Amino acid sequence: MIRINLLGVERTRTRKAIAFDIGQQLTLAASLILLSAALGIGWWYWTLSQSSAQLDTDLAGARQEATRLRTLLTEVGQFEAQRQQLQQRVTLISELRSGQKHPGAAPRSHQPQPPRHAVADHDGAASRRGDD
Repeated sequence: MIRINLLGVERTRTRKAIAFDIGQQLTLAASLILLSAALGIGWWYWTLSQSSAQLDTDLAGARQEATRLRTLLTEVGQFEAQRQQLQQRVTLISELRSGQKHPGAAPRSHQPQPPRHAVADHDGAASRRGDD
């Protein structure tokens, strides 16, 4: 029988699907599995190396910050010791000032005192008790 196309429309030729036998299909599936596994392992390794590099950078920054804070802590300790020393001086000065009766006088404990065993005579000569 002869077919006649009366419509005049060109038909596109259909391609035949590439037919694989079962051995070729298994080989293709195994290759795709191996390729996807290799890509997955490669991606996993790359992300681990990126994370490791980031952690190394963070660790170096943290060590640098710790060094800076140690020096700062040492300075704070020195300033605290100096502040405490100055506070003791201020306390001593305020105690000395509170013991004074007049604002320019020396404190009572620093005024010269005559010896206990010497007594002044009427003419200003000092004599010892019991020497008369």
